[in-house]
Amino acid sequence: MTRVTAELEFKTLAECNYCYPADVLAEVREVTAAFPDLHLYVDYYCYPNNDRKKLVHLRGTVPVQYEGVQYNIPVCIWLHETHPQNPPRCLVCPLRSMVINSRSSSVDAQGHVLLHCLSNWKHGWSNLSIVMEEMVAAFQRESPLFSVQPKRSPNLSSSAKQQSLGDQLDHRRPDLNARSGNSIHRKFSHPEMSSSSLPLSASSSDRVKGSQSQDGIGEPSAVRRSYTQELLDFGISFGEPNLQKNPTNPFITAPNMNASDPDDVSNLFKSLQLERIVNVYQLDHKDKDIPQAWRQRQGHGEESLPHPRLLDDRHRVLVSHLPVDVSPQRMKNKLTIYFQRKQSGGGEVAAVTYPLAQPDQAVITFRSYRDAAQVLKQPNRIIILDEHRVLIQLQNLKSSHVRVPEGLQGEKAEMFINILSPEGCTFTPADVLEAVQACPDIPSALKYLSHVCPICQEQVSFSKMITMTHCSCTFCECCFKAYFSSVIKEKSIDYAVCPLCNEPDVRAAGRREESMEYFSLLDTKIRHYLDTQTHELFQRKLRDRALQEMPNFRWCAHCSFGLLHEADRLRVDCPSCNKSTCFQCKSPWASQHEGLSCEKFKEWLQLNSPEFQNSRLELLLSRNKIDCPKCKFRFLLSKGGCLHFKCTQCQHEFCGGCSRPFRLGAVCDFSAECAAKGLHAHHPRDCLYHLRDWNVARLRSLLQHYGVSHPFMSRRKNDAEQRHSKGVCGVMEHKETGSVKEEACGRPAFQEYGGYCVIHYKECLVELINQNHLDPVVLLDRPELRAELDRWKIPVPEKQPQESEKLYTERLRQ
Repeated sequence: MTRVTAELEFKTLAECNYCYPADVLAEVREVTAAFPDLHLYVDYYCYPNNDRKKLVHLRGTVPVQYEGVQYNIPVCIWLHETHPQNPPRCLVCPLRSMVINSRSSSVDAQGHVLLHCLSNWKHGWSNLSIVMEEMVAAFQRESPLFSVQPKRSPNLSSSAKQQSLGDQLDHRRPDLNARSGNSIHRKFSHPEMSSSSLPLSASSSDRVKGSQSQDGIGEPSAVRRSYTQELLDFGISFGEPNLQKNPTNPFITAPNMNASDPDDVSNLFKSLQLERIVNVYQLDHKDKDIPQAWRQRQGHGEESLPHPRLLDDRHRVLVSHLPVDVSPQRMKNKLTIYFQRKQSGGGEVAAVTYPLAQPDQAVITFRSYRDAAQVLKQPNRIIILDEHRVLIQLQNLKSSHVRVPEGLQGEKAEMFINILSPEGCTFTPADVLEAVQACPDIPSALKYLSHVCPICQEQVSFSKMITMTHCSCTFCECCFKAYFSSVIKEKSIDYAVCPLCNEPDVRAAGRREESMEYFSLLDTKIRHYLDTQTHELFQRKLRDRALQEMPNFRWCAHCSFGLLHEADRLRVDCPSCNKSTCFQCKSPWASQHEGLSCEKFKEWLQLNSPEFQNSRLELLLSRNKIDCPKCKFRFLLSKGGCLHFKCTQCQHEFCGGCSRPFRLGAVCDFSAECAAKGLHAHHPRDCLYHLRDWNVARLRSLLQHYGVSHPFMSRRKNDAEQRHSKGVCGVMEHKETGSVKEEACGRPAFQEYGGYCVIHYKECLVELINQNHLDPVVLLDRPELRAELDRWKIPVPEKQPQESEKLYTERLRQ
């Protein structure tokens, strides 16, 4: 056996063909940092079939605190070559003056350490640090080793006795290379020799002789303590003060040297019942040879033995205000040790349930309801955890109102009651029943029930969380229904993406196949969670989206029929209504459109349609048509609101007055100053954004300067009075109250403005200016010209000497 130095650790792991040397080295260094007496060694491990393999192992002592005294337990931890995929093999290595406690629940007769984390090893979660933490907790509950009492010599002086006692109580790190190393290898090959190799003194008590006689019949050797020695451990000395100098078990607290009261001794002997011994040593699981007739004579049949799942609320105590940053196994060990100590006023603990629905609560189940009542007499207690004083509160558990569903029995019923019993539990019985049936234990069931929706921040169970198909985002079923129902009914189908990350981008170029796959999977979820009408609407919108992406598809301008147009002409004939539509401008077809482009045909309509001229003002002021500059989709834009417009088809954002795009901050590359701006657009000087600040007289002057007139500018007074007899503007618009219905403007109307308010009359004049492409620069003064040049980052020319103001102003206009 060779000790591995720090610089050779990785090389040794590689030579031993470890599959994950880096992970093994990281865990070893973490453990050796926490336990300095543990060191890494390399040696040949002997399997039961006599095969040998070169492996590394940690060897040394582990400090264990028990009632204020520290004991060093010698251990050996062998690491398999596939570690951390497979658990290590842990053993205790008794010295020559020690024997293994065969009654220990954490160590067997051959010295193998039995831990929950080793039998339930999970790759990716379990590691050596967890093993050491659980090992220390197990050794604190029950000592894995006993010390053999040496032979007493009548000729030994008092100083020699003290020296012998010092040898027994010296728990410093042993010489593992010289003593325990070889004996451990012999144990692997010959387990039956594990006890006989320990030198036992001839003056050992009768319990040592009993263990030697057991070896003769092939049973693994162990030293069983007599009841008298157990009484010594409880602090009863029978008036012999010199027993403290020769303790029978240095790993247990030294007995009290004061003489005991005879009444205490009598009461203690009366309390020694076989039933309690069976429960303490768990003989109901190990020793099946207890006579049934004796149980019946004592009135304790097998069915009368208390079991944790059969104990009522009188046996249970609810512990609150526990720290939530401690591992469940460690907290269970701490509570078990604390409530089984006599100093805490407790008794035998049958079970500890932690965590509960409230993460700072635990349930302690006592074997006797008297122990539970005793600890409740002191409801406020302080426990020491990581050298910190933690104040906890105890109260009686009341779970009588919890009704266990039919078909739920045993541990599942216990889980159901423990989750719903604590006060403040917000889980529904249906959700708890689902979690109990799906999960093996309470921590996993609580995790199943405690999922928080990132949208509504409500706590729901795992089955009510929905995961999107093309991202890892999850949210609750209620938010899924509300969001996608609103999108399907009110918005374009392109908005039906994840509400958290807006993935996938179904409008991006070159991602048509991905969007088709996404909508196909989304259709399955919508069919399952939403109603039939909403699902049918989703399918219709999905169909329309697919048709709209086809370059040769057009909707009829007269009905709801659509068709594919393969001809080269502009005219598209609808077979449903037998009417025609222009393929390019998507407007109803007219005979005058034949041979004319769409732009020329629109001009012809404006110049030759009297009805169009008379209704132009009403159209502009009520329902104004607007085309998206990107996808050319036409909308009927209601009055009211701001100039910012967002196309519902292609999501393009533009100005409703000049069609210039809106951009956010640094996305706009017009100038460096744009990075500090929010959503903005660069409007030309003839846009309503600027001209709405002009007065009516100045707008009329601009139209007259270019010789543009319109019938509404000279509308007769009687017509205005007839249309707006109430003296208020009747143009329908959307108010800023959030209503989806249009309401009358209601602002004061003037007869000279055709019976409309100033705002809507200005909008009509600006519309005429834009239609005729009139440049307002002819009416700008010198400050306005300078501001216009500065806005477009054009250097302002300096005034030449002897240049008149009129010439300089004209030069600025150019």
